Amino acid sequence: MNLIRIIISVTFLMNVGRFSVLAFFVVYLTKLIDLPIWQGGAILSILLITHQTLPLCTGFISDRVGHKYMLLIGFLITSIGYIGIALSSHFIYLCVMAFLAGVGAALYDPAIKSIIGLLSEKQRKHTFTLFNQALNSGAVIGALAGGLLIPVGDNIPLLFGALCYFILTIFISLYLRYLPSGNSSEKALSSIKKIYVHKSFLLFLSLMTLFWVLYTQLTVSLPLQFFDVIHNKQLVSMVIITNGSIGFLLMYFIRNLFNSIQSKKMIQIGMLIMALSFFLIPLEPSLGWLILCVIIFTIGETFVLPGADIAIAEFSMYQDTGAFFGVFSLSYAIGGTIGNYLGTWLMEIPNLSSLPWLIYGMIGLIGFLLFGALNRIQEKKEFTET
Repeated sequence: MNLIRIIISVTFLMNVGRFSVLAFFVVYLTKLIDLPIWQGGAILSILLITHQTLPLCTGFISDRVGHKYMLLIGFLITSIGYIGIALSSHFIYLCVMAFLAGVGAALYDPAIKSIIGLLSEKQRKHTFTLFNQALNSGAVIGALAGGLLIPVGDNIPLLFGALCYFILTIFISLYLRYLPSGNSSEKALSSIKKIYVHKSFLLFLSLMTLFWVLYTQLTVSLPLQFFDVIHNKQLVSMVIITNGSIGFLLMYFIRNLFNSIQSKKMIQIGMLIMALSFFLIPLEPSLGWLILCVIIFTIGETFVLPGADIAIAEFSMYQDTGAFFGVFSLSYAIGGTIGNYLGTWLMEIPNLSSLPWLIYGMIGLIGFLLFGALNRIQEKKEFTET
């Protein structure tokens, strides 16, 4: 079986399982099983922090042990974590299970991106755009599945997500021989030194923290806003369905841009578009207007996510790719944690309906300006080197 087809198939089902859970997770925790806001925010943050900080270690391990084995173990552990979350509403137990699900994600996320990063430059750019489409189409199907299943039982989307990851475990075990192992420096210390003296990469990682603060609102502030406007737990999935559908279709039209425009410039454009989407949200509290704003948000996000993956692969130069993707996840851990707590806190403050969206818009605008400055610095550096 073709390697790229395996990657895209795995990515699709992975996101079906992930978004059958995440599309409803904040509503499930705070509205359906009635946890206090701070407990819901804590569980979300445990899942995200574990998912995004452990790759600091798992990325390095993946380069040495083999990306394919990290996929296999990661999918199995995630399945167990989702089953555990579905079976209890006790706060401490949910924290433990969220941690377990985060560990699984920390194992498979850098591994699958590292496999793509090992492809040739042309294949890599093409595959990352297909990867983005698989993410979006999987998100749509996952959110739709969750919306259809939640009337059966509030925890059924969680069990469905667990089933998807268990199927992935079996799939990877069948096609293990087709997947490549990692490519690393001779010593772990060499990998660490290579990354932590890479000033351009570290600056890029810092700026991407701003993006993750905004991206997290896709599963925090936006679902809560939809719920407050329409008061229908099933229709909350419209956030993810709209996001995934538009992202999937848009990639057909902008795919060639990633071959002609520098990846970091694509990120800069995306940050500006995302800022616009947040500034527009408070103008009209209606379902149609919210969907339009999610569409604009998605356009921006679709510029940023593949651009970031391509940029990281370029930073790695085909060696220690898992380590680079692992360290990069730290920006998601920091930005996502800020986004989780900021989102749940701001959305609970009464009579401040415009404030959250103005804050998010300003964060996006600051990101746009800072990425512009980074691009100018790198262009000047490249010019002086030639």
